[in-house]
Amino acid sequence: MPASGPHANRNQVLRFTVTGDVGASPTVIVDDLPTATVHNSGDLEFGPDGMLYVTVGDTDDPASAQQAGMLSGRVLRYTPLGAVPADNPSPASPQWCFGLRNTYDVTFEPTTGGLFGVENGPATDDELNFLQAGKDYGWLVPPPGGPGVGIRVQHWPEVIAPTGLAFTLPATLGGDFPDNVFVTGYVEADLRRIALSGPQLLDIDLEAPFAAWSNVGFANKPLAITTGPNGTLYVSTFDAIYRFRKAP
Repeated sequence: MPASGPHANRNQVLRFTVTGDVGASPTVIVDDLPTATVHNSGDLEFGPDGMLYVTVGDTDDPASAQQAGMLSGRVLRYTPLGAVPADNPSPASPQWCFGLRNTYDVTFEPTTGGLFGVENGPATDDELNFLQAGKDYGWLVPPPGGPGVGIRVQHWPEVIAPTGLAFTLPATLGGDFPDNVFVTGYVEADLRRIALSGPQLLDIDLEAPFAAWSNVGFANKPLAITTGPNGTLYVSTFDAIYRFRKAP
Protein backbone atom coordinates (compact mmCIF):
# COMPACT_ATOMS: atom_id res chain seq x y z
CA MET A 1 0.00 0.00 0.00
CA PRO A 2 1.17 3.61 -0.36
CA ALA A 3 3.52 4.80 2.36
CA SER A 4 2.84 7.94 4.37
CA GLY A 5 6.11 9.64 3.49
CA PRO A 6 8.67 9.90 0.68
CA HIS A 7 10.14 6.56 -0.34
CA ALA A 8 11.97 5.06 -3.29
CA ASN A 9 9.43 2.43 -4.41
CA ARG A 10 6.29 3.97 -5.84
CA ASN A 11 4.19 4.03 -8.98
CA GLN A 12 3.29 7.38 -10.50
CA VAL A 13 1.33 8.83 -13.38
CA LEU A 14 3.43 11.39 -15.25
CA ARG A 15 2.42 13.97 -17.84
CA PHE A 16 4.90 15.02 -20.52
CA THR A 17 4.61 18.07 -22.75
CA VAL A 18 5.26 17.08 -26.37
CA THR A 19 7.25 19.52 -28.45
CA GLY A 20 7.68 18.19 -31.96
CA ASP A 21 8.37 14.51 -31.37
CA VAL A 22 10.03 14.95 -27.98
CA GLY A 23 8.40 14.60 -24.56
CA ALA A 24 9.69 17.06 -21.98
CA SER A 25 8.82 18.70 -18.67
CA PRO A 26 7.57 15.62 -16.79
CA THR A 27 4.94 16.48 -14.21
CA VAL A 28 3.66 14.08 -11.55
CA ILE A 29 -0.13 13.87 -11.92
CA VAL A 30 -0.73 10.99 -9.49
CA ASP A 31 1.88 10.04 -6.90
CA ASP A 32 2.46 7.19 -4.48
CA LEU A 33 0.44 4.43 -6.10
CA PRO A 34 1.08 0.94 -4.69
CA THR A 35 3.81 -1.15 -6.26
CA ALA A 36 5.43 -4.58 -6.02
CA THR A 37 7.70 -6.81 -8.10
CA VAL A 38 4.60 -8.32 -9.82
CA HIS A 39 0.96 -7.48 -10.50
CA ASN A 40 1.34 -3.75 -11.04
CA SER A 41 -1.00 -3.53 -14.07
CA GLY A 42 -0.28 0.01 -15.26
CA ASP A 43 -2.61 0.88 -18.15
CA LEU A 44 -3.80 4.45 -18.73
CA GLU A 45 -6.83 5.47 -20.79
CA PHE A 46 -8.80 8.67 -21.17
CA GLY A 47 -12.52 7.97 -21.30
CA PRO A 48 -15.20 9.67 -23.41
CA ASP A 49 -16.01 11.62 -20.23
CA GLY A 50 -12.54 13.21 -20.34
CA MET A 51 -11.43 11.43 -17.17
CA LEU A 52 -8.24 9.39 -16.74
CA TYR A 53 -8.61 5.68 -15.90
CA VAL A 54 -5.65 3.87 -14.30
CA THR A 55 -5.32 0.13 -13.65
CA VAL A 56 -3.46 -1.10 -10.56
CA GLY A 57 -2.90 -4.81 -9.88
CA ASP A 58 -3.11 -6.45 -6.48
CA THR A 59 0.67 -5.90 -6.07
CA ASP A 60 1.11 -9.51 -4.97
CA ASP A 61 -1.24 -8.93 -2.04
CA PRO A 62 -4.51 -10.61 -3.14
CA ALA A 63 -6.47 -9.63 -0.04
CA SER A 64 -5.88 -5.94 -0.74
CA ALA A 65 -8.19 -6.07 -3.78
CA GLN A 66 -11.13 -6.37 -1.37
CA GLN A 67 -9.92 -4.18 1.50
CA ALA A 68 -11.53 -0.79 1.92
CA GLY A 69 -9.20 2.17 1.57
CA MET A 70 -6.64 0.35 -0.58
CA LEU A 71 -5.73 1.36 -4.15
CA SER A 72 -4.40 -2.01 -5.35
CA GLY A 73 -6.54 -4.49 -7.28
CA ARG A 74 -8.59 -1.70 -8.83
CA VAL A 75 -9.36 0.62 -11.67
CA LEU A 76 -8.87 4.21 -10.51
CA ARG A 77 -10.49 7.31 -12.03
CA TYR A 78 -8.96 10.79 -11.94
CA THR A 79 -9.40 14.16 -13.59
CA PRO A 80 -6.71 15.01 -16.16
CA LEU A 81 -4.91 16.95 -13.41
CA GLY A 82 -4.95 14.01 -10.97
CA ALA A 83 -7.81 15.06 -8.70
CA VAL A 84 -10.65 12.77 -7.62
CA PRO A 85 -13.80 13.48 -9.68
CA ALA A 86 -16.84 14.45 -7.66
CA ASP A 87 -18.97 11.83 -9.43
CA ASN A 88 -16.75 8.86 -8.50
CA PRO A 89 -18.54 6.11 -6.53
CA SER A 90 -17.00 7.79 -3.47
CA PRO A 91 -16.03 11.46 -3.88
CA ALA A 92 -13.21 10.86 -1.39
CA SER A 93 -11.57 8.03 -3.37
CA PRO A 94 -10.19 7.52 -6.89
CA GLN A 95 -11.63 3.96 -6.84
CA TRP A 96 -13.81 3.23 -9.87
CA CYS A 97 -14.17 -0.54 -9.36
CA PHE A 98 -12.34 -3.23 -7.36
CA GLY A 99 -11.75 -6.95 -6.86
CA LEU A 100 -9.25 -7.24 -9.73
CA ARG A 101 -6.04 -9.28 -9.78
CA ASN A 102 -4.06 -7.77 -12.64
CA THR A 103 -5.94 -5.94 -15.39
CA TYR A 104 -3.26 -5.52 -18.06
CA ASP A 105 -5.27 -3.39 -20.47
CA VAL A 106 -8.53 -1.48 -20.70
CA THR A 107 -10.26 0.18 -23.62
CA PHE A 108 -13.49 2.04 -24.34
CA GLU A 109 -15.94 0.75 -26.92
CA PRO A 110 -16.20 3.64 -29.42
CA THR A 111 -20.01 3.51 -29.88
CA THR A 112 -21.40 2.73 -26.44
CA GLY A 113 -18.54 4.24 -24.42
CA GLY A 114 -18.42 1.12 -22.22
CA LEU A 115 -15.14 0.27 -20.47
CA PHE A 116 -13.74 -3.24 -21.05
CA GLY A 117 -10.65 -4.80 -19.47
CA VAL A 118 -8.63 -8.02 -19.71
CA GLU A 119 -7.89 -9.70 -16.39
CA ASN A 120 -5.06 -12.15 -15.73
CA GLY A 121 -6.07 -14.96 -13.37
CA PRO A 122 -3.68 -17.15 -11.37
CA ALA A 123 -3.34 -20.66 -12.86
CA THR A 124 -6.79 -20.39 -14.46
CA ASP A 125 -9.69 -18.00 -14.98
CA ASP A 126 -8.50 -15.25 -17.30
CA GLU A 127 -11.32 -12.83 -18.08
CA LEU A 128 -12.73 -10.12 -20.31
CA ASN A 129 -14.68 -7.79 -17.99
CA PHE A 130 -17.15 -4.97 -18.42
CA LEU A 131 -15.84 -2.46 -15.90
CA GLN A 132 -18.54 -0.39 -14.23
CA ALA A 133 -18.52 2.10 -11.39
CA GLY A 134 -18.57 0.61 -7.92
CA LYS A 135 -18.65 -3.04 -9.02
CA ASP A 136 -16.77 -5.94 -7.39
CA TYR A 137 -15.02 -8.31 -9.85
CA GLY A 138 -14.46 -11.14 -7.42
CA TRP A 139 -10.74 -11.32 -6.65
CA LEU A 140 -9.75 -12.81 -4.26
CA VAL A 141 -13.11 -13.81 -2.76
CA PRO A 142 -16.07 -13.92 -5.17
CA PRO A 143 -18.99 -11.82 -3.92
CA PRO A 144 -22.23 -13.63 -3.04
CA GLY A 145 -24.13 -12.09 -5.92
CA GLY A 146 -26.51 -9.22 -6.50
CA PRO A 147 -26.32 -5.84 -8.22
CA GLY A 148 -22.85 -5.06 -6.86
CA VAL A 149 -21.17 -7.84 -8.86
CA GLY A 150 -19.26 -6.87 -11.99
CA ILE A 151 -20.05 -8.39 -15.38
CA ARG A 152 -17.64 -10.97 -16.78
CA VAL A 153 -18.10 -11.00 -20.55
CA GLN A 154 -15.73 -13.88 -21.33
CA HIS A 155 -14.07 -16.51 -19.17
CA TRP A 156 -11.04 -18.52 -20.26
CA PRO A 157 -10.56 -21.53 -17.94
CA GLU A 158 -7.15 -22.07 -19.51
CA VAL A 159 -4.43 -19.47 -19.09
CA ILE A 160 -4.05 -17.29 -22.18
CA ALA A 161 -2.53 -14.33 -20.26
CA PRO A 162 -4.44 -11.59 -22.14
CA THR A 163 -2.19 -8.57 -22.49
CA GLY A 164 -4.22 -6.17 -24.64
CA LEU A 165 -7.53 -5.46 -26.31
CA ALA A 166 -8.83 -3.04 -28.92
CA PHE A 167 -12.11 -2.48 -30.70
CA THR A 168 -12.36 -1.99 -34.42
CA LEU A 169 -13.69 1.25 -35.87
CA PRO A 170 -16.23 1.56 -38.72
CA ALA A 171 -13.39 2.25 -41.17
CA THR A 172 -11.01 -0.44 -42.51
CA LEU A 173 -11.20 -3.62 -40.43
CA GLY A 174 -14.35 -2.46 -38.68
CA GLY A 175 -16.28 -2.56 -41.93
CA ASP A 176 -15.76 -6.32 -42.08
CA PHE A 177 -15.88 -6.94 -38.33
CA PRO A 178 -18.42 -4.59 -36.71
CA ASP A 179 -18.70 -4.74 -32.92
CA ASN A 180 -15.56 -6.85 -32.63
CA VAL A 181 -12.89 -6.70 -29.96
CA PHE A 182 -9.41 -8.10 -30.60
CA VAL A 183 -7.49 -9.66 -27.68
CA THR A 184 -3.77 -10.49 -27.60
CA GLY A 185 -2.73 -13.66 -25.76
CA TYR A 186 0.78 -13.97 -24.31
CA VAL A 187 0.85 -17.72 -23.66
CA GLU A 188 0.02 -18.85 -27.20
CA ALA A 189 1.45 -15.74 -28.91
CA ASP A 190 -1.87 -15.16 -30.65
CA LEU A 191 -4.46 -12.57 -31.58
CA ARG A 192 -8.11 -13.58 -31.31
CA ARG A 193 -11.28 -11.88 -32.56
CA ILE A 194 -14.43 -11.76 -30.43
CA ALA A 195 -17.72 -10.73 -32.02
CA LEU A 196 -20.11 -9.04 -29.61
CA SER A 197 -23.79 -8.12 -29.69
CA GLY A 198 -26.51 -6.71 -27.45
CA PRO A 199 -27.28 -3.15 -26.33
CA GLN A 200 -24.00 -2.84 -24.41
CA LEU A 201 -22.10 -5.45 -26.49
CA LEU A 202 -21.96 -7.94 -23.63
CA ASP A 203 -23.07 -11.05 -25.56
CA ILE A 204 -20.43 -13.16 -27.31
CA ASP A 205 -21.43 -14.46 -30.74
CA LEU A 206 -18.04 -15.80 -31.79
CA GLU A 207 -14.44 -16.18 -30.66
CA ALA A 208 -12.04 -17.06 -33.47
CA PRO A 209 -8.29 -17.04 -34.17
CA PHE A 210 -7.19 -14.01 -36.18
CA ALA A 211 -3.37 -14.14 -36.18
CA ALA A 212 -0.50 -15.98 -34.49
CA TRP A 213 3.25 -15.62 -34.15
CA SER A 214 5.96 -18.25 -33.91
CA ASN A 215 5.68 -19.23 -30.26
CA VAL A 216 9.38 -19.84 -29.66
CA GLY A 217 11.17 -17.80 -27.03
CA PHE A 218 9.91 -14.38 -26.00
CA ALA A 219 10.49 -12.12 -28.99
CA ASN A 220 7.10 -12.75 -30.62
CA LYS A 221 4.95 -12.53 -27.51
CA PRO A 222 2.24 -9.88 -28.12
CA LEU A 223 2.26 -7.20 -25.44
CA ALA A 224 -0.27 -4.56 -26.51
CA ILE A 225 -2.75 -3.70 -29.24
CA THR A 226 -4.27 -0.39 -30.28
CA THR A 227 -6.43 1.04 -33.03
CA GLY A 228 -4.93 3.76 -35.21
CA PRO A 229 -6.78 6.89 -36.33
CA ASN A 230 -7.93 5.18 -39.54
CA GLY A 231 -9.02 1.96 -37.81
CA THR A 232 -5.84 0.01 -38.54
CA LEU A 233 -4.76 -2.36 -35.76
CA TYR A 234 -1.22 -2.22 -34.37
CA VAL A 235 0.23 -5.01 -32.20
CA SER A 236 3.52 -4.70 -30.33
CA THR A 237 5.80 -7.57 -29.36
CA PHE A 238 9.15 -7.50 -27.57
CA ASP A 239 11.03 -6.53 -30.71
CA ALA A 240 8.54 -5.32 -33.34
CA ILE A 241 5.26 -3.57 -34.13
CA TYR A 242 2.84 -5.25 -36.56
CA ARG A 243 0.11 -3.55 -38.55
CA PHE A 244 -3.17 -5.15 -39.65
CA ARG A 245 -5.30 -3.42 -42.27
CA LYS A 246 -7.66 -4.23 -45.09
CA ALA A 247 -6.05 -5.12 -48.39
CA PRO A 248 -6.34 -2.24 -50.89
